[in-house]
Amino acid sequence: MESIRQRVHGLGGRSAWIMVAVGGALIVGAIATGRSAFTAVASALALVAAVAAMVKRPPARASGWWLLVLASGVVVSVRMAVLVAPTPVVPSSRVGLGDVGVVVFWSALLPLGLTLVGGRSIKGNLADRLDATIVALGVFLLSWLFLFSGDVSPIGGARVSTVVRLIGMAVVAGILALVLFAVERNTPSFRLLTAAVLCALASAVTTMSQAARSPFSAHRFAELGVWGAAYAVLLGAAVLHASARSPLATRQRDGSRFNACRAVVFAALTLLGPLAWVVAVVPSSFKPKSVTDFGLPVLITALITLLLLWRLSIIAHLADRRAHQLESLQAELLYRATHDPLTGLGNRSELIDQLDALVANRQKTSGHPTLLLLDLDGFKVINDTLGHPVGDELLVGVGRRLTALSPTGSSVIRFGGDEFAILLPDAEECDMLALAEAVRVRLNRPYLTSRGQLSISTSIGVSVVPCTAESPSEVLRDADAALYAAKAAGKNLVKVFDQKIASTPDLAVSPASPNHDRAADVRG
Repeated sequence: MESIRQRVHGLGGRSAWIMVAVGGALIVGAIATGRSAFTAVASALALVAAVAAMVKRPPARASGWWLLVLASGVVVSVRMAVLVAPTPVVPSSRVGLGDVGVVVFWSALLPLGLTLVGGRSIKGNLADRLDATIVALGVFLLSWLFLFSGDVSPIGGARVSTVVRLIGMAVVAGILALVLFAVERNTPSFRLLTAAVLCALASAVTTMSQAARSPFSAHRFAELGVWGAAYAVLLGAAVLHASARSPLATRQRDGSRFNACRAVVFAALTLLGPLAWVVAVVPSSFKPKSVTDFGLPVLITALITLLLLWRLSIIAHLADRRAHQLESLQAELLYRATHDPLTGLGNRSELIDQLDALVANRQKTSGHPTLLLLDLDGFKVINDTLGHPVGDELLVGVGRRLTALSPTGSSVIRFGGDEFAILLPDAEECDMLALAEAVRVRLNRPYLTSRGQLSISTSIGVSVVPCTAESPSEVLRDADAALYAAKAAGKNLVKVFDQKIASTPDLAVSPASPNHDRAADVRG
């Protein structure tokens, strides 16, 4: 099945590029020979191929593609009619078949068809809609200044078709820009469609520049119908390509995207106001004779400026929001790096940092910084027999009781496993011992868990940070030795590090100590 799909996809791709090659050859022949019959044949062949492809293999959002194919049919009809009978439909009003085709093409078929093909991407977000509106207004202003001005005033149907073409160009340019801004990935079919729409815009520009007698006009291309034929050929190739059967994927993002392409476009549009007047007065046919001639261009320029300011305010707002989100993320990461995820208490890294600060400033303070190191007696038995979830409940309960007992300014730490610590930046000896005893008594009370009430005792080692301490490892070593002394003396006791403990090798640094590996790791 997959191989069949690949062959069908390959066949659709080859058909599209064959259409481009054949149509391109006919268009080149028209340019080389000066015979518009070549472009008429190219347009007709492309129309027939597009209709056949639509009937045999309808693309996604077929209604939009049918409108675009009908627009191609209008192009073909106009070219054929010009070849057969190049006379006005209503001679008295100078309304030609081309004027009727222009009104139908630009007012309904092309903008509506492109909208339906774009689908959800047409909705876009506020930033995309603003960007597309700015592009549309810029196209309208440029067209007005260089192609349709006060000195060129077509009469009757010609005036209507020119105005419709002018407005239609701006609308189509805005819709195309919105789709291009909003889609996630351009398919080959949509890229061919984009090229076809650009050819339609080029056709309108060359036609109006010919009517305006602009020095930038391309009379030969307009007379031969090159751009119209190119639209029909590229549209036929877009319909033939297999990727036309896949709907466009809309990009999921906010309005903060502002790439280099958009920056260049907006920079040009920002300078469009002052630049347009300089350029328009010299080479174009726009020769304003009164203040009223400036009305519409000035209004459009002011509107573009306001929209650009609005767009920039959105970018600034999003930048502020991103900065706030980044600060929040950094704070969250810092919190996670320094806090235990189970109990919410500070972790070992937080304790080391605080001890490091206390040791660095120890000689500058007159207080008695103290570290209480706690170990739950028999926690491993509870954890192994009743399960880790019950053990976690017990640890959370211990953390809550320690937080409630700790005085203001102190830090409660889960050092690791069933070990906790309380760091007192400044404490008197009597207060320190009273707190340690209160903690021991409070932690001995039963805990309510999912397996009923549980009781556990606690051993506590106390170490006063000496003035001669050079690193946190020394403080931890002393508290660890005091804790081991409490364990060795029968558990459920409070021991303060003193010279007796320091002079006992198996207490100060004991290979059998349950905390030896941790202390050695800290020292390392």
